[in-house]
Amino acid sequence: MITKQSTARTFIVGPVLDSTGAAKTDEVVASIKITKEGTVGAPDGSATLTHDHAGKYKLALTANDFDTLGLLEISLNSGTNDMPIVRFNVVPANVFDALVAGSVYLKTDATQVEGSDATDTLQAGAIS
Repeated sequence: MITKQSTARTFIVGPVLDSTGAAKTDEVVASIKITKEGTVGAPDGSATLTHDHAGKYKLALTANDFDTLGLLEISLNSGTNDMPIVRFNVVPANVFDALVAGSVYLKTDATQVEGSDATDTLQAGAIS
């Protein structure tokens, strides 16, 4: 999934299953681990985990949880329970808006495209 950098989101994770394969309904947010570009940590202190149905949970993460560009993985750190890993590709706001939010244009800076002072090139008519 793609998500916008530094934006809070709520989504479903799970199912959380015990060692016998039974759905768990009492998992806690402290068991959730977030890996940002290879660095493992806990969710922001304001994150919440609420059982929704059949071992699936609503996980509400804050903007701080999505502050690092690149791959973000959400996993369960429990000795007896397990759940599938959830992966996000965290992208800058302008990229997200162009790809997902329906913005017509991807905003860019001519200096980024050219790698030097692009205004001289444009004024000289070298780009048509």
